[in-house]
Amino acid sequence: MKKVLIIFCLGTLFCACPKSIPEHKDISDEIEVYFPLKSGYAWHYLYTSLQDNTSSVIKTEVVGVENNEYKISSNNVIFYFIKDENGLKKKSAGYYILKKSIHKGEFWKYESGGFSGTITITEILPEIKVREKNFSNCIVVEEIINNQNALLKTYYASNVGPVLIEEYSTAGGKPLLISRTELLVYSFSKEETTE
Repeated sequence: MKKVLIIFCLGTLFCACPKSIPEHKDISDEIEVYFPLKSGYAWHYLYTSLQDNTSSVIKTEVVGVENNEYKISSNNVIFYFIKDENGLKKKSAGYYILKKSIHKGEFWKYESGGFSGTITITEILPEIKVREKNFSNCIVVEEIINNQNALLKTYYASNVGPVLIEEYSTAGGKPLLISRTELLVYSFSKEETTE
C-alpha cells in the first residue's frame, strides 16, 4: 500500500545535473520553474521503505502533452495532470499539488474522493543535497492527508522538479519517517540522461 501511495504521489510530482537545463527567463510561470513538464522529460527515483528495508526504482516520464493536459507514466501506471492559471492539479482528484504564488507559508485545502488535507509551502531553501548531489533554489511542500495519519514532504528543485519525497506516519503524534524517494537521474531529452 505504501509503495502504491508513493507511485501515486510521484504521479503528482516527480541526481544529477542535465547537460542542458531548461531556461526559464520568464519567471511568471512559477509552476514550470519548479516542475518542468514537457513530452519526453523523465526522472528515475530510488524508493526505500524504512519499515521493511526494501528498495526499488521508480521510472517516471511525461509520455504525452495536449494543450494544458499532461500524461505521465510512473512505472507504467498512467496519471493525468492539468496546468491552469492557478497551478498544477491532479486531473482525477481535482486538487492542486502546486499552486501560485509560490512563497513560504502559502497553503490550500483539498477534498477529493473521501480524502481531504492541507498542502503548505513550508520552506524556500537556497540549496539541498540529495544522494551527494546539490540542487539550488528549492521549495519544500508538505501535504497532510487527513484520516490517513500521513504526511508527505516533497522537495522541488528549480529547473529539475521533485528531487526528494519523504513519507511520514503521524499515527503516534510525532512524525515518523517511513519511506524516502530520491532522485537518481533525470533527462530532458530522448538523447540525454545524466547521472
